[in-house]
Amino acid sequence: MKCIIIGAGSFNNPKIIKEKDDLLICADGGYLYARKLDLKVDLLVGDFDSLKDIPLDVQTVKLNKIKDETDLYIAIEEGIKRGYQTFDIYGALGGRIEHTIANIQILVNLKSKGLTAKLIDDKTIVEILSTGTYIYNERCGYISLFSYTKESTITIKNLLYEVNNKTISNEFPLGIDNEFIGKESTVTVHNGLVLSIINKKND
Repeated sequence: MKCIIIGAGSFNNPKIIKEKDDLLICADGGYLYARKLDLKVDLLVGDFDSLKDIPLDVQTVKLNKIKDETDLYIAIEEGIKRGYQTFDIYGALGGRIEHTIANIQILVNLKSKGLTAKLIDDKTIVEILSTGTYIYNERCGYISLFSYTKESTITIKNLLYEVNNKTISNEFPLGIDNEFIGKESTVTVHNGLVLSIINKKND
């Protein structure tokens, strides 16, 4: 059971599968993407500076244009109110870099609340990793790992470049472009917060 959020940012036609118990919330112009994919929207949130024609057949939360939070963040808050703890967020990468950075900060905020969230498009998955071991079954492509805190300690197994209890910092991009090699791989975060970016490529 997950909450699917579709924002109004760049959208590269990712494959979105909505299961029976999933909730789909669109943030403002993200509704146009959902309609293009013929997805049933459960809730529409926004100040509607992007979406001019507001549908009458969808439950809507209209926001003031003057606010501290982004439409996307408030859409996520609506999912949290409804009891969801896992968020797949689309339409939140690319475009203006400040919006992408803001959306990564949202991932950090959700992680601090014990929630799981990913920014997803057709080729890229972005998430924040906290203490624990993460298993990947990607056959090919790249994963970059950056310390989001001042320092983080990680162990990497079954990627092209392996490390054991390696300290990385937020001052040097040591973890960029590691490569999946066709094996089940693991990343263990021993301490700190790590920004993980997976870039897929065709098998």
